[in-house]
Amino acid sequence: MISFRKSTQTKRFLVKTAGGAASQTLGLMNGIYISRRIGRPFTVRHFPYSTGTFFPIAIDRLLLTSETDPASGLTKGLKIDEAFEVGKVIRQHPLLKKRLTYEKLLVVIRRLNLEKPLLRMRGEWPIYVSESRLRRVPKNIKYISGGYFPTTDSEVHDEMNRRFESAQILSPFKPQSCVELIPDVVIHYRIGDKRGSFAFPELGIDGIVDPVSFKEILEIEGLFSSTSIYVVSDEPTVAKELLASVGITAKVNPVKGDLWDDLYLMTRANLLICPWSMVSQLAASIVVRHSRKAYYPTFTSLGGTLQGDFPGVNRYIPKFLPNHHEIYSDFFNLEIGSHSIYQKKEYQSDSN
Repeated sequence: MISFRKSTQTKRFLVKTAGGAASQTLGLMNGIYISRRIGRPFTVRHFPYSTGTFFPIAIDRLLLTSETDPASGLTKGLKIDEAFEVGKVIRQHPLLKKRLTYEKLLVVIRRLNLEKPLLRMRGEWPIYVSESRLRRVPKNIKYISGGYFPTTDSEVHDEMNRRFESAQILSPFKPQSCVELIPDVVIHYRIGDKRGSFAFPELGIDGIVDPVSFKEILEIEGLFSSTSIYVVSDEPTVAKELLASVGITAKVNPVKGDLWDDLYLMTRANLLICPWSMVSQLAASIVVRHSRKAYYPTFTSLGGTLQGDFPGVNRYIPKFLPNHHEIYSDFFNLEIGSHSIYQKKEYQSDSN
């Protein structure tokens, strides 16, 4: 009996990650938080295809050897193709097929609000971007899954800083120094696969924020004429042009395509303005922890909202570029050098 209890207490739970590097980082942060709370270690398994956009694992250097699951998750019904391009919609994805697929069935189950009890039966606890659900993860859980909550827990942030520094990656969790660049404003402008919002409605991709929304915030804060406004984006040239169309003069990060460097710049800002994005949620959680100001939208173009409060963040009502705007397209090319932090990975076995 004693032996069984020890085995239960030390058995690892699985952290299921999907999406880009920021989403993966939030998953790791939630795993660390839960591990500390329930006293059990964890392992991370990444699903690079499940969102409908291809994102390989990017946080492997932040994981301990014992936290890395050698079996990477595949998506049922998807034939793996080496031609998949990081950050772009997978046109062969099962969600885009005309016939009923396993992935489409999962969508139906979610819409019928049946997902949560079914997952609970197999020992999986989705966080659903909810602080209360993060705090209530059962001690006997087998799996946790997203959307992960951007926790501001100081012990988690300190541990993440140690991991970044150990991996020799520029750490967005590093305490701010008085001698470094501190921009008045950093605007995160997420574009990328959001271009396919209307071409691929099955994937549930959010729309692109109208730059007018960013302009209104700058005017409220009295910073519209600042000479220290930066924009970071998966498509910085396009983002800069969009901002210029409403009179915002923004500089771009001189380091191109490195999300870690973009995150670092975002977390140095006195004012951070965000679209709906995992990158933004991660950066905003760091900014507000250091008592600086961040704006985050109240909802997505699809009507999605955060289930709980996002502590310390100012909320704004976003406007979105209309579906007839030229930026939306089912075919688009990312800027050269985009997503440079992703290395080619081999994925085998298992499914989500």
